[in-house]
Amino acid sequence: KTIAYLTPVIAKGQKAIISTASRYLQQQLYRQDIPRIQQILGSDIRIACLQGRNHYLCPYYLEKNLQADTALGQKQHQALSHLAQRFRQTGNGELDSLAPELPVALRRYVTSSRDDCLGKECPQYSRCPLMKARQKAQDADIVVVNHSVLFTDAVMRREQLGDLLPEADVVVIDEAHRVADFAQNIVGRRL
Repeated sequence: KTIAYLTPVIAKGQKAIISTASRYLQQQLYRQDIPRIQQILGSDIRIACLQGRNHYLCPYYLEKNLQADTALGQKQHQALSHLAQRFRQTGNGELDSLAPELPVALRRYVTSSRDDCLGKECPQYSRCPLMKARQKAQDADIVVVNHSVLFTDAVMRREQLGDLLPEADVVVIDEAHRVADFAQNIVGRRL
């Protein structure tokens, strides 16, 4: 089915947002399906994959937590030091590929939330993997996202807080049977 909806989008050169429910399908589209169709059609469209902020390293908080006298044990401190070294060597800030073995409990030391992100005021802004991924998405012809990012973008636009995603000619919602759950969690209101 992915080939069925990707082929006309790529052949027409349309700007598109493709949203999935799972990271697995998101990665399959970005790393396999779209490049395969591009090769067959001889297309040079720009593609990007944008995930939620908790999937990207925050260099500022990583360095801050390494330098601070935190409650980190020696083993956790070594894990973060190793992560910092890999980031300096590769420049890759996607945590799933940079540090797939990183325990969930340590992620809070190396990521930022929407509330504590310093944005353009951050001294590490130019190295920020999240901001680079967002810029790449803005410049891309096809952006592969998950439903959470799609609805977060809609909320940000509604509340005039900017946007995560570029304007698009087409929005494809794959795994649509799960879209209501994501919409309710992000756009819904709770009492």
